[in-house]
Amino acid sequence: MKTRILILAIFGQALTFAQGIRFVSDSTLEQLKQRAITEGKPIFIDCYTSWCGPCKWMAANTFIDPAVGEYFNANFISAKIDMEKGQGPLLANRYEVNAYPTFLFIDGSGTMLHRSVGGQAADAFVAMAKDALIPERRFGDIQKIYKEGNRDFAFLREYIAASDEAGYGDVRELLDWYCIALSNDELNTLENLRFLTEKIWYVRPDLLPRINFNNPIFSTAAGRIEVDQFLVKYYEVQSTKLWEYLVEPSTGVRSAVFDADKYNAGIHEIESREFASKDVVLLDWQMILLYDKKDYRAMMELCLTQPVDKSWYNTIAWDVYESSSDKIDLKSALELARRVAEGDDVSAINRYNSMDTYAALQYKLGMKEGKTSAEKAIKFAEENKINSSPTVELMQKFEK
Repeated sequence: MKTRILILAIFGQALTFAQGIRFVSDSTLEQLKQRAITEGKPIFIDCYTSWCGPCKWMAANTFIDPAVGEYFNANFISAKIDMEKGQGPLLANRYEVNAYPTFLFIDGSGTMLHRSVGGQAADAFVAMAKDALIPERRFGDIQKIYKEGNRDFAFLREYIAASDEAGYGDVRELLDWYCIALSNDELNTLENLRFLTEKIWYVRPDLLPRINFNNPIFSTAAGRIEVDQFLVKYYEVQSTKLWEYLVEPSTGVRSAVFDADKYNAGIHEIESREFASKDVVLLDWQMILLYDKKDYRAMMELCLTQPVDKSWYNTIAWDVYESSSDKIDLKSALELARRVAEGDDVSAINRYNSMDTYAALQYKLGMKEGKTSAEKAIKFAEENKINSSPTVELMQKFEK
């Protein structure tokens, strides 16, 4: 009998962990705060909206992870609150929640301890939550030091990085202020170039003239690596700004217009600089120009003969699948999809997408092997907790 009770107890405990995070339902903030005081635990709030894709991904993947559930259930009182319903808008205003999902950690008095934004895998999510329990690592304490007037440059880098992760304030404005406060000599260090690379999305083009890439400090082996990494990421960001998005007033339809002048100026600037990956960057910009022209054949030729970044492969292959009936183009697209589908040097989601595209192209080419490819894609998706509904729909076509 005791053995049976023990087995049931162990099973019940395993079931509890398997459920992931246990969220408190239908509680107001005041009730959560009172419970936090009573139990001596901080409050974790998942700030979500019904339309937020990453919010849904977190709910379907990270929140149900047993290790996540074990840590959060032991250390926090957890609640999910829709920021557009009920008490949500008031909370969003009080805690300046402007991006979703935002993860808030507050104490029994309602003081914000820590926060973070964006979808996160289980291990990273637990690591972030651990920071909420360490005063020197949580955003609330770092922000307090900033508000008390600390403007030491090393601390400012820490504060800017923490603000970015927290989704709080205008990070670009903070970075601008930081760079303005630095003299040219202070700016041109390996430490600052590395920091600017990490925050490359916030670096304005007018900062580049202040960076002396011919500085002796950047001529060392370590310096050349930092310069290369900075310029590669910088021009990658600039390439995303080559389209101007316009809205037709009468219809509200949004369209993208390629800025050829900005493209030509960018190419001229890249060619004028000397850095290790210049040819790779120029190749990527060439791909962008061809993509705007929908010249898929030229793009596939480059992909099959030049070191084009594999992130292009599935985009091109799928576009060809949707837009072309030319067997030569379809077979070239098939080869691109195969190279990613059978590789292990991309993320799981990118590999699955290419596996799905590979099977779809086989279907369009009338290849019976496509059904097996679709089955492999579905199995891979299940193993990696990826939504496989597009491939399931494709399977139905094979079975007709």
